[in-house]
Amino acid sequence: MMGLIGDIKVPAVHYTSQAGGSTIIFDSVEIPGSRIVHGNVFPLTLVLTKEDSSNPTVDEAATAIRDLSERGITTELLNKHCALLLRGPRDRSANIFSCLIHTAEEGRGHVPYK
Repeated sequence: MMGLIGDIKVPAVHYTSQAGGSTIIFDSVEIPGSRIVHGNVFPLTLVLTKEDSSNPTVDEAATAIRDLSERGITTELLNKHCALLLRGPRDRSANIFSCLIHTAEEGRGHVPYK
């Protein structure tokens, strides 16, 4: 599957993860202002949804993000695209953002700051 950034065709990114009995889907989407840098989308934006198209809870999103990180996918995507923008849980508080970043980094084997 291909998407477009401007006039350039780019491959769509799609991953899945299990979280709390639900399948969480990570699909790439185009956002305004995204660019192609050295042949890769920057930033890569992934939208998290459940199989039924509903939004995952914060706990489900954290579990799914940790799973992708433990499988090396987060590191691979960061190395390729330099930045990831994740959209899914609708709680935009600083505490939730911090929780999700900590989860991703711990899954990658890093100890994030506190």
